[in-house]
Amino acid sequence: MKTPLWIVCDEFQAIDSYGFQQLEKILREGRKFKTSLILSTQTLAGFDNDEKRLLQLPSTKLYFRPVSKDAEAWSRSISEETGLEEEKIRNLLLTLDRGSCVAVGSFQIAEGKTKALKMHFHI
Repeated sequence: MKTPLWIVCDEFQAIDSYGFQQLEKILREGRKFKTSLILSTQTLAGFDNDEKRLLQLPSTKLYFRPVSKDAEAWSRSISEETGLEEEKIRNLLLTLDRGSCVAVGSFQIAEGKTKALKMHFHI
């Protein structure tokens, strides 16, 4: 059995178009090769709509406090994925403390229900 490979890329918005194409390939096909990505960015402002849609492919996403201009788009995206009220999500995102985030995806919690969670990381 192949050992899983994790690729961590902080501030990935700075990657050139060739590098982004490689990230896209990993996002689309990485599970076949037990390869996973951890991507972080402080803003999605520099991405076009196709790139933003691509960034919604991961099954688990952590949303830390966004800049105000991204809060609306992020809350809309979370609302579409979870069915939660967009305005409540937006307010939650804008009031997150340092190290806190909203986690969206599938998590094993008691009965294994899928839900959005507020998490806090000690740094």
